[in-house]
Amino acid sequence: MKMRNKSVSVVFSILNMLAIGYVYFAYCYLKPRLTTTLTEHTALLKSIEMLMIPALAIIGLFHLYLIFKLLSELPHINQKVFLHSVSIVLVLLSGIMLLSDATILSDIGKEYGLFDVSGEWDMLFVLMTFHFTASTAGILLSGRNGESAGIKAFFEAIREGSDILFLSLHQVTFICGASGILVIVLTQISSLSQLVKSSVSFMLSMLFILPVVLFMLYWVFRNRKRAVSQWLDEK
Repeated sequence: MKMRNKSVSVVFSILNMLAIGYVYFAYCYLKPRLTTTLTEHTALLKSIEMLMIPALAIIGLFHLYLIFKLLSELPHINQKVFLHSVSIVLVLLSGIMLLSDATILSDIGKEYGLFDVSGEWDMLFVLMTFHFTASTAGILLSGRNGESAGIKAFFEAIREGSDILFLSLHQVTFICGASGILVIVLTQISSLSQLVKSSVSFMLSMLFILPVVLFMLYWVFRNRKRAVSQWLDEK
């Protein structure tokens, strides 16, 4: 069973990296061609664009697979808990930000014939680099820091009040908070317009807060049968 799970993980990891590589290739190929000077949308361009849909779907499914794998391993971590928490935050954020990829690609498809969309392409390259980084971190850290017992064991650990889950909860909160403050500060001192700064800061704030909200649900789930006044009586 372990060998089978490992084989599935390896195959899925390879497919994910191939998908990311293809999307990079597609961006590099399409960026200089989808401009206001384009006179004919060739069959090759359409094929490359269409193949990005299953590629992005594979990347999204792999993020779901990784997050379930990381969570199912969490109760059995013996060391490097902080790194495991970092990987959970990265994979969650990366998965959520795949929605931004889809939105930006849709905007490019509507605007490339009217405006200069080079800025949108640059954002896509940054986002895909983040997806690659998060996937790599998840691959390297999953399967090495603990033994996966399935997502059911994760919820069982919540019910029993696992020390590791409680520690990881605080680490995730710290990572999200510190990263959110850092990114917002860097955005505000950048040369972007104030409108862009406000929009980006708001979006990133929501992205960094979401993993904290998800992990706070752990506390609610664990204490759901107790009075709210008793939630803080113990860890």
